[in-house]
Amino acid sequence: MRSRVITAVACVVVLLVGSAVALGLTSPDGSVDGATAPNVVTSRTTPTPTATTPSPVVTPTPSPSVVKNNPNLAPSSVSELWAGRPKAAALEGDRVDWCPAVKVSGPKSTKKAACAAVAFVFDHRYSRLSLPRKSYERSDFSAVLKSISSNTRQTAYDSRLSSFLSSPSRAAGENLGLVTLQGNPGIGYRFYGPANSTKGYKDRSVWINPTWSTVRTRQDFSRAAPRVVASFSASASIPVYNTGRKRDAMMTVPSTVTLTMREDNGKWKVASFQIHRTPPTFGSLAVR
Repeated sequence: MRSRVITAVACVVVLLVGSAVALGLTSPDGSVDGATAPNVVTSRTTPTPTATTPSPVVTPTPSPSVVKNNPNLAPSSVSELWAGRPKAAALEGDRVDWCPAVKVSGPKSTKKAACAAVAFVFDHRYSRLSLPRKSYERSDFSAVLKSISSNTRQTAYDSRLSSFLSSPSRAAGENLGLVTLQGNPGIGYRFYGPANSTKGYKDRSVWINPTWSTVRTRQDFSRAAPRVVASFSASASIPVYNTGRKRDAMMTVPSTVTLTMREDNGKWKVASFQIHRTPPTFGSLAVR
């Protein structure tokens, strides 16, 4: 009897254990008929939410500002006196000392005369007087006259200046050794500012990028006062406005120069000259 009771109890225990294992296998997520089983370790792993990578913030690149060229005023890049000059030609107040940049092929004693010749070209031949204007006064040429020897002034230069003042022209200006521009620089180009004025070049260089070759010199003893003949090629550019492309440009004017220099009151001055001007060329404005 006792053995039957023990056997019956053992059977009940086996049935209960079997039901518990079957429950875990049939409900891997721990629920039966919608009821949640507490503290049940399930075999299905709930996926961990993947962190979302934020999209990079793209900052729009600002479009470059468009620099509009001004036909009424030359650009600030040419505001310095003789912009584009050689470094050796240093500013001294309101003038340029050209001599340190002058190279001479000839006797060493001719260096000062060669420097005076180069200074005449870039201080006077290429100057603010080159800009077209309605009329000129003799006083406009006072600085030029100081660079001409007294004898040459009396015998030739003064009469040439009078002819120019009465009827200004390019040819009459060349007779003075100067570049005097008339009207527009060329088809499709104009000078800055109102016509026949210097307003478009206020606080700006009229001429830029001066260049010249080695000065060839020789001494001339054919006259009572010794003279020095200086020959070289030169060029300079004047900022102008390209009306077709509506942008800054420049006109380059080359020259071939032969100046006879004479010492006058302790200074070398122009006694005579032969200057030839070749046709100008045009290009985009660029300061060296």
